[in-house]
Amino acid sequence: MLASGQNLFHLPGPSYFLNHSMGAQPVRTEALCQEVLTSWRTKGSEAWKDWLQVTEDFSLALSNLLGGKAQEYCAQTNVSAGVSKVLFSLPQDSRRTKVLCSDVDFPSQGFALEQAKKRGWHLEILTSHNHQVTTEQWQKALTDDVALAFFTHSQYGDSRLNPIAEWAQLARKRGIFTIVDVAQSAGVVPFSMPDFGVDCVVGSCVKWLCGGAGAGFVWLDENGMKNLEPQDVGWFSHENPMEFDIHAFRYHSSALRFWGGTPSILPFACATAGLKLLNEIGMSTIRKTNLDLKNQLRRGLTSLGLKVLTPLAEQEQGGTLTVMFENPAGVVQRLMKRQISADWRPHYGVRFSPHVYNTPQDVETVVQALTEEHDTNYGTTQKNHPL
Repeated sequence: MLASGQNLFHLPGPSYFLNHSMGAQPVRTEALCQEVLTSWRTKGSEAWKDWLQVTEDFSLALSNLLGGKAQEYCAQTNVSAGVSKVLFSLPQDSRRTKVLCSDVDFPSQGFALEQAKKRGWHLEILTSHNHQVTTEQWQKALTDDVALAFFTHSQYGDSRLNPIAEWAQLARKRGIFTIVDVAQSAGVVPFSMPDFGVDCVVGSCVKWLCGGAGAGFVWLDENGMKNLEPQDVGWFSHENPMEFDIHAFRYHSSALRFWGGTPSILPFACATAGLKLLNEIGMSTIRKTNLDLKNQLRRGLTSLGLKVLTPLAEQEQGGTLTVMFENPAGVVQRLMKRQISADWRPHYGVRFSPHVYNTPQDVETVVQALTEEHDTNYGTTQKNHPL
């Protein structure tokens, strides 16, 4: 853990473990956003020259941290917007009428994928067992009539890391287009986009990337993106936005074909601050800090007889530790009164997510709080009774 880690971020509370929901704001974010506002105030319309540089810096910072090339990234307002744009950009093939996802994916992405029915496609949702969809299930489901398969890298509920490269290879053998959601892994799990072997990756900067709301992205494999023709376009999707010929639209040769109309700027200035800072800290440092703190937390909670849903093997876990409680809503409410920030999700449990700015003392505060509640409610001898 960086000794100066906490000094680089504005922490919203003394024991903040909600990084799976909203990463803390880097200290430098405000200055970068102020540059955008100052440019607007002092230059008016000429500010666009500075603002478009912000979007280029955003894509470059993503590529430096997450791999791939800057021209393979395109800014989006959120993950669902990216999924929708890619879904309706796919070429029609009368042999392929099915879209696949699973019930452990974030529901918002399922809502977006369900719109495939407007193209005459059917959405099939694979059923998980013990919050897991197996490789064997995917192998059986990835048939020749599938147009698109949607995978999640780190599951939002229990933080399980899925073997994306393995699943992508199964899909690729049958010519199936693949999308992977990295919203819950980008910024805490080291990876490189090309290594997934998928056609498209969608993500958000609001969580582990510490970029605030409104800054999502799509990454598209450079070799395949030219076959995609998004319907939701605008002048910034054009090969030359400044051509101004209403009779001559040409898709941009890069991922910017998914950009659309006049872009927002401020969210991407905020996000770039976080991306650059995390890159300076280093993903290996971030990952080690996260794993060390989760291991400490796991030891403390299992000593109370609590069940941890997040897999034990490090290669199978994202950034969050999910713990089962009889009354998770009540536990979270009581933790919040102690200024310990966590949350819960139905069918899963309470989620704790340490980042690079959290400390062993933060974890000890959580364990101590739950130990006191355990002893108060169940007595010190009933170690196997879940809270």
